[in-house]
Amino acid sequence: MSLREVLRRAPWFSRSTLDPGTARVLDSLEIEGTTLRWVEVRGEHHAATLVLAEDDASLLRALLMLTTREFWPTKSSVVRWRGPVQSLLQLDEVLNTTATNAVGRVAGDLMIKAYRVLGDDRGEPVLLSTVDGGDLLPVPLGYLEYEGSCLALITHVVQGVPLDHALREALRSGTAPPARLLRAVREALTALHCRLAAGTEVKAMPLTERLPELESLVRQVRGTLPPGSPRHELLDQCAAFPLSADYPAGPRHGDLHLGHVLVDSARRVRFVDPDGQALGTSSPLDDFAALCRAVECFAADEETDRAARALGVDKVDLARSQESALGAEWAAEVTRELTSGTELNAVALPYVLRTLHELRYHGERAGDPDADYYADLTWASLADFLKGFL
Repeated sequence: MSLREVLRRAPWFSRSTLDPGTARVLDSLEIEGTTLRWVEVRGEHHAATLVLAEDDASLLRALLMLTTREFWPTKSSVVRWRGPVQSLLQLDEVLNTTATNAVGRVAGDLMIKAYRVLGDDRGEPVLLSTVDGGDLLPVPLGYLEYEGSCLALITHVVQGVPLDHALREALRSGTAPPARLLRAVREALTALHCRLAAGTEVKAMPLTERLPELESLVRQVRGTLPPGSPRHELLDQCAAFPLSADYPAGPRHGDLHLGHVLVDSARRVRFVDPDGQALGTSSPLDDFAALCRAVECFAADEETDRAARALGVDKVDLARSQESALGAEWAAEVTRELTSGTELNAVALPYVLRTLHELRYHGERAGDPDADYYADLTWASLADFLKGFL
């Protein structure tokens, strides 16, 4: 299979912003029968360097080999292992093949995460190495570095199952959301924010500081829509969102969804995959907004699937026809518990920003059935929100 075809078929590849026809190999490394390739792909406005192998299993196994020495010469550069040198680590299982990063479980209660796009680590290895996460964040073993960017991060396994397991059980059984568990999540997230802030005070900043972020996201999402789409009107409403208040600026996890919130058998809550990139305009409220969106998406997906089976139709077609999100009332019960004690209006702009971020991600992958399906669910939730807020 050609490099171009590999990229065309990859569900994580942003086909609308990068042209697979521009792919060219910048560097390579042969290791144990696998070729790692650093591939530049260009788009109209930017370029990206991808790290590729034949498949995810080959990629992860090759990267694990690189932990057996401190450095490995490539054809034109070098890969360095920043951690204790290992005997050969064995890949047990590839856990995720559709997300931006390739993730696997390693023998000895370790996890490896490979960043397919060079620079996509967003400071996570440094954050985990320098911040006292206590028992709330993963403990790093080390990371692989290539020309100043992280190729892969290896951490000790965080015990627990994703939060969506308990939510799915409650929703499918028709019972109320697990209030006690949701309180534990809220309290653990607040504790995480305190640890990330390391004793510094959260600053009050005007919402106008986030106007550039809002304008950029609206512009990027608009660029993924066809001319004349009725969804442009929703973007116009987002662009005119009221920014007359203040908000608490400070550290946040930065990439929260239900799969990044782990709960063990004792209901202890931990978080994985934090975004270590410091943003002066970010807020702890961004994490609560991200959880609200994650719950909405989860409930809409579950209820759309249930309704489609009851009607005997395809859930993708049903999602495309929905003007309002299914499961919204149940999701609202969950988010009320998660944001208890927080003024909902304060979460409004972070909610819009998070929703636009998701729409940009799905829009950049337009044409992939999963991306189109989740985009439809997200547009319906945004329409509901703007209808009730503005």
